[in-house]
Amino acid sequence: MKSLLLIITLSICLLTTPSLAWEKFDGQLTDIAITERQRDVIEYEVSPNGTWEVTQITQVDDTEPSTSALEDLRIEMGLEATAEYVESIPGIHVYDSFDDYVGLLVSTSVYTIVAFNPSIESMIKIDARTGAISSGKLCFESYDCTGKPLIQAGAIQYQVIKVCDTLYTGKRTVPQFRTINSTMTINNNSCSCEETQLENYFVKAIPVSARTIGLFLPIGLPLNFQAYSMPTP
Repeated sequence: MKSLLLIITLSICLLTTPSLAWEKFDGQLTDIAITERQRDVIEYEVSPNGTWEVTQITQVDDTEPSTSALEDLRIEMGLEATAEYVESIPGIHVYDSFDDYVGLLVSTSVYTIVAFNPSIESMIKIDARTGAISSGKLCFESYDCTGKPLIQAGAIQYQVIKVCDTLYTGKRTVPQFRTINSTMTINNNSCSCEETQLENYFVKAIPVSARTIGLFLPIGLPLNFQAYSMPTP
């Protein structure tokens, strides 16, 4: 006689977190240990002699984060948690080859396309030959590229740049005058730190996950374009 495998899913929230030190289950829910904000997936078998024996307990945390990854990123950037919803922004919209939304077309040149990504209110500069996002550098007040990374204030602070293997953008804040002693950038296809003497205005560099803004890297080519116009009143 084959054992019957059953799975019970329980979703109960209590204020305590008792241990799950038990081996047999007699069918009474009062014997089940529940942890706060967790769901216990209990697997048990009914053996040929009629006893129910627990084979595995898996705890699944059902706690919902108060904010999404995108909202957390926007807050860290100094933006409102959520962008104002616009059902259809007039203009030419850019999509990658997988139909992932890149942004609103801003400009083009011989090899590059610049799009405005509304999810983080930043410009994305794409190499139309490779799908790579434009590279840049991080600046540090230390001499060895440690400490808080900075981006030089100006147009680039409102752009997404790639430094080594990470995307960054600038925090939306008032630039501060600082003395820079080292920079991190790509040199000969490898990430390097170089001593640099520079004084200028800078803002904090905020790391950006491509998946958080709905993209894969490099941007899938060829790009697709879709034009929208304002509805006729």
